[in-house]
Amino acid sequence: MTKPNPFQPKPRGGVQDALNRIRAWVRAAMPVDDRETISITELACAEPGCPPRETVIVIMPTTGAWLKARVHKALGDVIEDDVLWALRKAELVTRPT
Repeated sequence: MTKPNPFQPKPRGGVQDALNRIRAWVRAAMPVDDRETISITELACAEPGCPPRETVIVIMPTTGAWLKARVHKALGDVIEDDVLWALRKAELVTRPT
């Protein structure tokens, strides 16, 4: 894993570009089938010590438990290394019924 360059310009583009980039990084890092849904949401974080925005990635396979990963950054600030790190620490979530 490479260290992010703090002087590297942030990716340009809108929300859809950021969603597409993150979704592509997840698919490259995980064995995610094209039929499986990847939900990416930016939320306000209310936990103490948490940055004001976080990006939540949920991988929803057609069967079995879901996998939830969190990046404590706003959607537009997420880089590939953030996604890879978050996927390492992801938690299994019981599928809603």
